[in-house]
Amino acid sequence: MFRVSANTIEVKYDKKIILKDLLLHIPDKSISTIIGPNGCGKSTLLKALTKILPYSKGQILLDGQALNSYKTKELAKKMALLPQSQITPAQITVRELVAYGRYPHQGNFGILSSQDREIIDWAISKTKLNDVENATVDSLSGGQRQRVWIALALAQQTDIIYLDEPTTYLDLAHQLELMKFLKQLNEEENRTIVMVLHDLNLAARFSDYMISMNSGQIIKAGTVEEVMTTTNLKHVFQIDAVISKDPYTGKPICLSYNTSL
Repeated sequence: MFRVSANTIEVKYDKKIILKDLLLHIPDKSISTIIGPNGCGKSTLLKALTKILPYSKGQILLDGQALNSYKTKELAKKMALLPQSQITPAQITVRELVAYGRYPHQGNFGILSSQDREIIDWAISKTKLNDVENATVDSLSGGQRQRVWIALALAQQTDIIYLDEPTTYLDLAHQLELMKFLKQLNEEENRTIVMVLHDLNLAARFSDYMISMNSGQIIKAGTVEEVMTTTNLKHVFQIDAVISKDPYTGKPICLSYNTSL
């Protein structure tokens, strides 16, 4: 089942075409990861799917309805976005930032209801932030800060969560911790996760569906086994890759590669 689809869309920055005639379908209740070289249009695609960037041609559909027809607050009840770089207000606490996730559900006066507070409590507990909920966000570690922003997204209570390079600036242990948490959200909460990742093996290990891009177009989309092939990685990254099988997950893993440039 596909709740999100892009049909021959074109996206421009000024007059430069970044995405052209792009076709895409996002499987529901799955983890989908977009991979590709720098500058290929991954983040642009994510911004188009979340209505941050307009598209000049084609159509993006969410639940069978044109994305452009949704009002901002209505859309924020269906999808949440964790951008690559988050701007945190100075001295804001974890709980105060997570509470921002309830904004789409509030009335004109912006007063938190008892239900809002219960959902905030749940989001903080789900992301294991209870011990630091009154601490300022800027005092936390990188992994904790990422969890705070995910808690904010959870507080929105959306079915779809978009993440742009969520493991950036995290060490290996925190990268693995975050990816395991996202997998848990997908499996236990039936959340649809769509993210951009640079690490091919991390993407392969935790994804159900992969989308490879180059030069503003989809090169290959499908299961991990269909995308993580020597032929496709050569086409996308211009590398000669050695592909094996992860002994823990059974999924493809890139052991090594040489550039073919």
